[in-house]
Amino acid sequence: GVGTSQDLPEFFDLKQNRPNPFESGTVISFDLPEPRDVCLVVLDIRGRIVKTLTDGAWPAGRHSVAWSGEAVDRETVSPGVYFLRIEAGDFRATRKMLLVQ
Repeated sequence: GVGTSQDLPEFFDLKQNRPNPFESGTVISFDLPEPRDVCLVVLDIRGRIVKTLTDGAWPAGRHSVAWSGEAVDRETVSPGVYFLRIEAGDFRATRKMLLVQ
């Protein structure tokens, strides 16, 4: 699921996922003050890409993306620590997420 809000933010930002820790799914929100190509990925503790949530053009605004805890192969990932990384132009940020059972 993807959502957008019309009020334009002043700064790039990657919010902490909600809920965190999470069991079956979480929502990741990010702000773009101007249109950008956005790459948003989930990484495991070793830095390997578990899932690419988006990799493409996004308009300016407040956005959200849901992650159900699935990997690229649609298998549910194991409980543990994961990292969320965003790249949008020169903006880069990382947040830690905790998947519990």
